Amino acid sequence: MSHFRRVETERWAPLTTNRSTSEVSEIRYWSKYKIWAESELSSGCGSCAWSPGPTRAVDGSPILRLACCSSLNVSIMGAPLLESRAENGFKSMKTSARTLDVCCGISWRSDGRLLACGDNSGNVYTMDTNSGSILRAFPIGANTAAKPKRGGAAARSTIWATSSKNTQMLASSFDDGSIAIWDVGAGGLAWRSSLNNSEPIRTLAYSVEYSPYVILAGSYDGNIYRFDFRNKNYESLLFNPSVKNSPIENINLNAQLLAACGGTNVMVFDLIAGKIQATWRNAHAKTSTAVALGTKHRVLSTGLDATVRSHSLLDTTSITVCTTAQPILALSWYCDTNIECYAISQANGKITTRRTPLTKTLTGRKRTLQSPKGGTYRYFMRGTTNTMPNEISIVGPSNTSNTQGIVLPTTRTNQSNKLLKSYDQALRKFNYAQALDEALATRDPVIVLSIMRELEHRNALTSALARRDEIRLEPLLAFLGTHLTNPRYAPLLIQVANTFLDLYAHSALGTVPAVDDALAKIHSLLRTEINAQHSLLNLRGHLQALIALYRTPFRQHNDDIMVAPDDTHGLDSGK
Repeated sequence: MSHFRRVETERWAPLTTNRSTSEVSEIRYWSKYKIWAESELSSGCGSCAWSPGPTRAVDGSPILRLACCSSLNVSIMGAPLLESRAENGFKSMKTSARTLDVCCGISWRSDGRLLACGDNSGNVYTMDTNSGSILRAFPIGANTAAKPKRGGAAARSTIWATSSKNTQMLASSFDDGSIAIWDVGAGGLAWRSSLNNSEPIRTLAYSVEYSPYVILAGSYDGNIYRFDFRNKNYESLLFNPSVKNSPIENINLNAQLLAACGGTNVMVFDLIAGKIQATWRNAHAKTSTAVALGTKHRVLSTGLDATVRSHSLLDTTSITVCTTAQPILALSWYCDTNIECYAISQANGKITTRRTPLTKTLTGRKRTLQSPKGGTYRYFMRGTTNTMPNEISIVGPSNTSNTQGIVLPTTRTNQSNKLLKSYDQALRKFNYAQALDEALATRDPVIVLSIMRELEHRNALTSALARRDEIRLEPLLAFLGTHLTNPRYAPLLIQVANTFLDLYAHSALGTVPAVDDALAKIHSLLRTEINAQHSLLNLRGHLQALIALYRTPFRQHNDDIMVAPDDTHGLDSGK
């Protein structure tokens, strides 16, 4: 017995859009990012940063840690790598000791064991990532580690660096236009430098691939400065001196490129070539707050307009990745060969992370162990934890004494085992009127058109529309009044409307008020559509006349005079 064949939904060619091919490819790429883990902090998070690499949780599963500054604490959260969606939020959450003032400008050391941050009183802290305790504090005016104190210029940004002696150095920038380099091992100040204009320095960037001796700083005067460890001096990177840039809010650096955001603009500089690589004017409706460079040709930026935007360095395409309910204050983007993820923090303290699927399976603690050795208990018990398929089929002779067969797992892929839709069940029972009613109840025009097309193929459209009362006619007329003028649906719906008028022109018109109101709406809709078509035809006629006039280049010449062929009265017949 053959199985019932479902109704195939109607398909049309995709509508043409104004999006370019690059925009479509970017939208397809960012659609792979799905929400990973979310958390809400007590207050707004002004800075967040991913750890340099994944680590192990207490149960042995791999996690990726995220550090966030919130009020007087630094929160360290772990996102599980093996879970595509963390339903319970972050796997582990640890809060550091309290700072003296509101903390900001967090950064990880390259080994992931230490954190650094500043506060609004000018103190710089180093913290242990395992215990969360504060190891050392460096006040703004002191030359050595000391007790934190109030009253200094805010330390807006911190960054870890490596000096020429391969020692870990900590750089911090302040609102008074100064930069301090701290020797974490010795616990003292290595050197300090200040800008001549004393403009606040809000952001720092460092990359060993670019230069192990250089730190870049973004200032509120719109310039980017390069501080060198070797000569303990700085210089301004004037890529375009004629243009006055907005205050630099955030910068991000890799081996060659430097991304910066200021005002509503986003810029990318080529440090090797010494020029501006790309500029996106008015990338955000409000002030841009953070920018991040990826491993490929993409740049992410966030702003107070509650949007995350992606910018392409190939053709300067800019699209909106996602929108939030609150302004976005911070952004951190982690790119690896196995996973790509980014985290954003909103003004209300909500942390949202999105990630791509794993390209390489990360295993848990059990699978990282070596295979069991012979003669051990684990070797003897191997395979006992494997489970059999839920359903099996035994292939072999059933009428003989030989009961040995081949056991094969089976999967139910038969389409008949799936439940039929209500309109398919009605069509299977040849109840055409009920099938049309079930399709109209879905309020999906594609399904309704597919059922009508199937009824037309079965020559049952008239029987499906006949013998209907006022209640069953109202959904049909409402659907016709909504979609009758749609160019994709019009050919079939016009036929349905004509069949309806043939059936109910003498029985329902003038007797049922609901039907009269629906038909009056359809009549008004058709009249508006006809008038619009007449106007378009008139416009088309005028345009064709103008096109035909300018496509006839032949003209008659009389010395230096050029006239149209109809102006022969202006010519001298003797010449």
